[in-house]
Amino acid sequence: EHTHVLFTSRNLTPPQIEEFILIASSWTPQSVEADVVMELPFAQMRRQFGQWSQGATEEDECRTRWPVGGGDWREAMYGMLYVPEGVEYTTDFPEPARSELRESLERMLRALDAPPPADPDSGA
Repeated sequence: EHTHVLFTSRNLTPPQIEEFILIASSWTPQSVEADVVMELPFAQMRRQFGQWSQGATEEDECRTRWPVGGGDWREAMYGMLYVPEGVEYTTDFPEPARSELRESLERMLRALDAPPPADPDSGA
């Protein structure tokens, strides 16, 4: 009444209330923040991401801008993993987190390209 915001009240279940509180309390500035611009129309992105589309904005008719972040580059990278398979995207991941992420990914790719380690139980 005092906010001058008009809305229709509705009853919420305890799990819905807990979910709203969790989302609201976790939406704070992070140590590493970046935007992902994905080749996915805004409406489609919202359908696919559901509640996790929070903060997304329409970049143009074919692309959506979505914020990711975390306490460090690992947590921020985790958000980028939610971009659907086959959807191209770019990011403005900040330095020095960008360099740390690149170095870690390069090491992972080398590890995946190398022969697997011998099974210690094989006697080889």
